[in-house]
Amino acid sequence: ALFYNKDLISESDVPKTWDDLIAWVKKFNSSNPGKNGFVMDVGNAYYTILFTTGNGNRLFGASGTDTTNTCLNNADAIAGMKEFQKLRTVLNVPAADLGTSICDAAFQSGNAAMHITGLWNVVNFENAGINFGVAAIPSLPGESKPAASFSGTRAMFVSAYSDHPEEAADFAKFLISPEMQKLRFDLTGAMPSINVEVSSKYMPGFLAQLDYAFPMPSIPEMGQFWEAMGNASKNIWDGADAQKEMDACNAAILGK
Repeated sequence: ALFYNKDLISESDVPKTWDDLIAWVKKFNSSNPGKNGFVMDVGNAYYTILFTTGNGNRLFGASGTDTTNTCLNNADAIAGMKEFQKLRTVLNVPAADLGTSICDAAFQSGNAAMHITGLWNVVNFENAGINFGVAAIPSLPGESKPAASFSGTRAMFVSAYSDHPEEAADFAKFLISPEMQKLRFDLTGAMPSINVEVSSKYMPGFLAQLDYAFPMPSIPEMGQFWEAMGNASKNIWDGADAQKEMDACNAAILGK
């Protein structure tokens, strides 16, 4: 979701579109030297995938299982990646210098007004004393809904070769017990996996984005997706042609 520093941007100014974000960041950067209005890991496919989801476009098609077409180099995806490239006008930093740790540190130190990251950083930012809020991701051009993003989930499995399947099953039940889910939430900020009530002022922002999130495809081709999409994103950010890069990305994933 979109994290924002309440000491740097008011809730009413949190952008609903990427064009609004660019306009706000331009003003902020000009009057706040040494700070950035917005940061994100521009070479991380987990985040940059959102720019390809306009007009209902989804990785490997609507079901996430089309192994003949990544849907990363069609007109909708290219339009979104060009929008992504426009962000360079307000965040003029090479992709190599915008990794996750750098962007997290910028927000955590109070030197960035907005940042795209996830639940795992809530505790880190709280411990750093940042006064922040969480909102849905801005919408892509021509759309009124937040841009779609990956939904990340975790699963626990019991090995078929386990010598202690019953004990493992009991441990699995313990992991999804109300007390354990509440403890996990308190320690990590992670959304509970069962219907248990927790108190968090940040959860509404994540739930607002969750309505527009889609599961990561589970087909073997995902093994090639991360590096190919990450490299294409970095190159586009650094000025390469979006269509050529996404064509190459598509080919690399499908082995063409």
